[in-house]
Amino acid sequence: MLLLLAAQVHAATLQVGPDKAYTRVSDAVLASSPGDVIEVDPGEYVDDWVAFPHGDLEIRSSSPSERPVLRVTQDIPNRKGIFVIPVDAGPVLIDGLHFEGARIPESDGGNGAGIRMQGSELTVNDCVFTQNQTGLLAGGTQDFTVTVTNSTFDHNAQQSYGYEHNIYIGSDQCAAFVFEGNASFGAKSGHQIKSRCRNNTIRYNFLGDLAEGQASYTIDLPEGGYSEVVGNLIQQGPKAENSSTIISYGAESDNPEMVLLLAHNTFVNDRDNTPAFVRTKGATQVVMRNNLFIGTGTPLESDSGEIDRLGDLQVEAGSELMDRLAYDYRLASGATAINAGSPIEATFSALVPTQQYILGGSEPRWDDDAPDVGAYGIGEEPQDTGPENNPADTEPDTGDLLTPAPEGCSCTSSPSNSPASLIAVLLLGALALLRRSSSRPT
Repeated sequence: MLLLLAAQVHAATLQVGPDKAYTRVSDAVLASSPGDVIEVDPGEYVDDWVAFPHGDLEIRSSSPSERPVLRVTQDIPNRKGIFVIPVDAGPVLIDGLHFEGARIPESDGGNGAGIRMQGSELTVNDCVFTQNQTGLLAGGTQDFTVTVTNSTFDHNAQQSYGYEHNIYIGSDQCAAFVFEGNASFGAKSGHQIKSRCRNNTIRYNFLGDLAEGQASYTIDLPEGGYSEVVGNLIQQGPKAENSSTIISYGAESDNPEMVLLLAHNTFVNDRDNTPAFVRTKGATQVVMRNNLFIGTGTPLESDSGEIDRLGDLQVEAGSELMDRLAYDYRLASGATAINAGSPIEATFSALVPTQQYILGGSEPRWDDDAPDVGAYGIGEEPQDTGPENNPADTEPDTGDLLTPAPEGCSCTSSPSNSPASLIAVLLLGALALLRRSSSRPT
């Protein structure tokens, strides 16, 4: 108790900027104590890398609209990354920063990371990772956790050493990995997401190659585990390196829990010769609900003893989507996916999507009548006309629209058929530099 009180008394806010007490982020981190907050002014911090001396630290942008940029122009001498979180350190929160250019020699692994996580608990919100060998690389303390929200992983893994990915949770020591409201795209050779975590929650993201990306799998879960993949836009580009599948599950694992749940994802295969959208090995249970498959390929190839599929839909052409070529994967008017889904049983209530991806995060999803197949719903927020015995009570119920949006989300609460265009996916990297949410995790 005395130690806790002492830490609370000592907690301070350290400020970083050209005219602040610290001009480099690394100097503030090294001067900090557990419980401190470091606020970083917008600007460029060149070759400003640091190995944290401890956990229990928050580093965030001082601006609600701009991200400070930590840019690397040479091999990082710590041989790991721009931010290195040591073994057993946690919790660490990184909010509103941009990591660019992390690299180390191939002889040291060739996997320099924007953030190298070796601690116990990491939360990343509203950050950008671009042109690093690996965006975020995690693996270390027993039962560590990683949560990533409203962030962008843009064209990392460009050198093709064979060890790089946009994001890699690289150890089955991981107890829980949550990836929600993010965009991960344009990896050259590795995966858009690779996780060996025992429990994976991947929801409401855009994951894809776009036109030029050459990633292997879009999602690779080699250790299997308990994995929920819900409400994502999952695209394989025409230049993708791997021709066998888009999601690979369980290829390297004898994990005691091998359950894969996929619901309300929109898959788009822009590579003609991919034989399977999803391939599983060793799964004890595969549950699929209301996934939309666009393009050629078998939706599922599995050696699972228990496969439970309802409501999936596959179409060859792109007529289901608003604009497939512009990566606008909302449902077009008259799409066969509208109201074509199956209601999801209470047993699998975790598979009911409550959000849908938009640029910078997610927004509430509404379905009218039967659920729509895929990652988007065509519907409006239900209105509460009041109790039947009080006809005068007609004030609309704003419901979930009054609850806070996902932390760091700069989204609106408009219904799913609002003009929140996904055409802007192509501009994610550039726009992310200009936009930041004013809200931060607490």
